[in-house]
Amino acid sequence: MLLALAAADRATAEGDIRPLLCRMTAHLAVARALHGDRLSANGQLAERLLGQLSDRELTVARAAQPEARLLDGPVTFGDRPTLEIVPGEPVQSARR
Repeated sequence: MLLALAAADRATAEGDIRPLLCRMTAHLAVARALHGDRLSANGQLAERLLGQLSDRELTVARAAQPEARLLDGPVTFGDRPTLEIVPGEPVQSARR
């Protein structure tokens, strides 16, 4: 929610909000992975705000570069979010 507020504030000042949108996306992806693909009420609100801010950013980008090919919506590959705290294969330690 704080990232959405910071992005909205930066957007009104005509600043670049893409780093904040990326960070929001990452936080929401981890929240979904940790909670069985379900978000809390605050998470759902944050996701809606992310969508609105993303749409605004797309509109601004299209106005700045009308000839550019911009994608509508996120690029996905059909994967479900997963979270691995411990790597699947052991890490080889460096020997000196």
